[in-house]
Amino acid sequence: MKATKDKILNKKIRFLRFTPYGLKKKIEKHGFKVLKISKSGGPFTAIAYCWDQALQYLPKNLRIKKAKWFYGKEFKKLMHLDTKYNKNLVRKYSSFPLSYSIVAKK
Repeated sequence: MKATKDKILNKKIRFLRFTPYGLKKKIEKHGFKVLKISKSGGPFTAIAYCWDQALQYLPKNLRIKKAKWFYGKEFKKLMHLDTKYNKNLVRKYSSFPLSYSIVAKK
């Protein structure tokens, strides 16, 4: 296990995860004017994404059966929950977008 962990940790791959405000600052630094910042998805969209990914790990017969259940019934419920409950009621200054879109011009 240690050898595998060391191989992963020694990779020179680094990922940057910007907030929309940090990305806005970077864009403006290079002479762009940000016109619009939008968020897409939320916590329930994230759950749906995880289910979609998890289904791919199942053997084909089980994957087909669970996909029918998930996409036939549960997926629509999750999307409805994402629309209906889009504010964190416990941590008021927190949000959970799945992604951001920024429109800018030079």
